[in-house]
Amino acid sequence: MRRSWVRGLVAAAALLLTAGAASAGDMFSDFNSACLKTAGDHKAALAFADAAGWTSAAQGTIPQTAPNFKLKDVAVRANTDAGDKRTLVVGTGETAMVGRTVPADLCIIAGLGAGDVAVQVKAALGMDAAMTMNMPNPGASTGPMTMSMYIFRETPNGPAAVPLAELAGAGSSKPLMMIMVMSADQSKFGMVGRIVLNP
Repeated sequence: MRRSWVRGLVAAAALLLTAGAASAGDMFSDFNSACLKTAGDHKAALAFADAAGWTSAAQGTIPQTAPNFKLKDVAVRANTDAGDKRTLVVGTGETAMVGRTVPADLCIIAGLGAGDVAVQVKAALGMDAAMTMNMPNPGASTGPMTMSMYIFRETPNGPAAVPLAELAGAGSSKPLMMIMVMSADQSKFGMVGRIVLNP
């Protein structure tokens, strides 16, 4: 599987991560409220953030393009409670995968304070990650990052895991959901995103 599109999304997240410190709250709780309970509905995610006192942020705080991943129709909210910051990004876009362009829909929370978010995502989904990889942290002095990717489809009985090979394959047009978690042992940088391919 070509993974350059993953690196492109990581580069996009890196700019979010350097935007500021995170709220002292639970990142997974914010993600659950904004992206999971809303099934990724952009208006509902933004309504959650607005009700919680998050403020609109310029789209310039995130890249509009990254290698093999292009964002469009993006809205951003920032939590600046007590001078700290966590960022919510919702939008649509497209990613280049295995020689084809795939539409994508995303809802991402990024910032500091990731803590146990990877453990919480695993418990919430009730499955193991389809892929886990280590990579350099764009934050340089904060140590390497770990990225875990959960791939599944929603079913009446809950999320059903999908093999990594299906993500890499020539592919069906059926929607495919990913939950991507990034965290670092030596820092509190982190990101958790709900990304739907072929929404």
